[in-house]
Amino acid sequence: MEITFQVLEGFDKGRIFRDLDSPVSIGREDGNTLRLNDERVSRYHAKVNRDRDNVILVDLDSTNGTRINGQVCSMRCLLPGDRIQIGKTTLLFGSPADIQKRLEDLCQPPTSDGAGQALNPVNSKETEYSPKAGEARFPAPWGGETVPAEGPWRDFSPDKISSAGGRVFSASNALPALPEKLSPLQAARLAEMLDFLHWNLSLSTGGAVAMDGDGAKGSRMDFQSMQRLLAVQMALARYTLALADPAVQ
Repeated sequence: MEITFQVLEGFDKGRIFRDLDSPVSIGREDGNTLRLNDERVSRYHAKVNRDRDNVILVDLDSTNGTRINGQVCSMRCLLPGDRIQIGKTTLLFGSPADIQKRLEDLCQPPTSDGAGQALNPVNSKETEYSPKAGEARFPAPWGGETVPAEGPWRDFSPDKISSAGGRVFSASNALPALPEKLSPLQAARLAEMLDFLHWNLSLSTGGAVAMDGDGAKGSRMDFQSMQRLLAVQMALARYTLALADPAVQ
C-alpha cells in the first residue's frame, strides 16, 4: 500500500500527493513533505510513518489537533478511505486503487464467524451491495464495477427545476449560470461530466439509511456509499483545479 493523500477541502483542494516516501511530514512550513497552505495547520502538524504493512499517523502536539473520520486522534493506523481533518483542510488517505481494493475486500462474504460457524452470505452485511449477475452497473470514479444503476433517485420531480434569465433554479435557490455559446462538442462534454457526477451522487445517497427511532434522528451511510461520495467530491475538486491551473497533474 502506497502513501497517497488526496486533498478534498482547503486551499489545496484537488491536489494529489502520490506515493510518498516514509516518513511523511505534514504542516504549513517549507520543508514538509506535504505542505498545506492553511493558517490553521501547525508549522509541523503531523507525521506519517510506515511500519511493515501499516501506515501510522501521529499528531505532533499541533495547536488545533487532528481528526480522523470525525474523531480527535493523537495516533492512528490509517486505512484507505480514511478522512483526515487538519485545520481547514480535509485529506483522503489512499490512492484510488487502494480504496477500490478495500471496497472489494469488504464485499467478500465472510465464510465463518471466527469460531468455525459458517455464515449465511445472504444475511451478511458484507454482501449487501454485491452486484447480481446480469444487472446494469455504473462505474465508480476510481474505476471498476459497482452497484446497479437503477434506483429510486430516478423519481426526482423535474417540475421543481426552472430556468429564467440565464440561470437555473432549484426551488428558490439560484445556482450558477451555465456557460453561454458552447460548441456542440463542449456542450456534450459538459453534459457527460454532469451526468457522471449526478449518477454517482445518486448512488451514494441511495445507500444512506434513515434513522428515526428511540428519539434519534438522522442517517447513516455504508462505507461504499461514503467512498463514492468522497470520490465525487474529489472529482469536483480536480475539475476546479484543472480549470484554474491546467498544468497540475
